[in-house]
Parts: sequence; structure tokens; C-alpha cells
Amino acid sequence: MRNPWLRVVLLAALAAAVWALAMAGSGAVLYLNEGRLGMAATNNYELMVTWLFLSVILSRSLVLAVYANGLRARLGESRRKLASALDQIRELVHYDELTGAFNRRSLVARRGRVSVVVDWGGTPRLVVP
Repeated sequence: MRNPWLRVVLLAALAAAVWALAMAGSGAVLYLNEGRLGMAATNNYELMVTWLFLSVILSRSLVLAVYANGLRARLGESRRKLASALDQIRELVHYDELTGAFNRRSLVARRGRVSVVVDWGGTPRLVVP
């Protein structure tokens, strides 16, 4: 998917469905196994309060996970843009934008590597490797 926000929305919907199923399942387990779980609930009211606390804690954890996933998607996109801009800056440091020739900074950096080559006619030529 190209749009990171669409991914976040789809993940949020999936997370909500998983949360609803988990809460229904945990409520059923708590209700059906009343005294056998070793919980300190003496009646159905305390059992319901325990289940509500559990559901609130799990829902908060789910919201934080979806939010962190959205941040991760935006961070990845920002990182790609930054890498592209850095590549462009590295290119502009060494080459002229208009002509594509070496600029002054690149020539100064390569100054120590200049070689003189004599061709067949005896004319000296400068070579910048």
C-alpha cells in the first residue's frame, strides 16, 4: 500500500475486531470458571469489575500499539525522503547542477591525484582519475 494512513486505519479496524473477540472470550472464561480461577471475586459484580479493568487495560495497550505502528510507518517514509535528499546533496557537492562537470570542491579534492600522460604525439595531457 502506498498510503501509510490507509494501512493504519486498516490495522486499527483489525485491532478493534481482535479486541472485541478477546474481550468476549475473556468475559466468557471469567464467567464460566467463576471460582476455579483463584480470583478474589466473591460475586458476579466483582467479577464484572475485574473484567472491565482487564478490558480497559487491554484496549489501552491496543491503542498504543496501533499508534506506534503509525509512527513507524511515518518514520520509514521520512527516512526514505531524507536518504533521497542526502544522495542529491552528495551529488551536488561534487558536480555542477547545470553542466554536470566537476565543481571547484571536487577538483580541489582530486588535485593530489592528477597525473600527466603524454600521448603518441608528445603532447602532455592531464588526467583526473
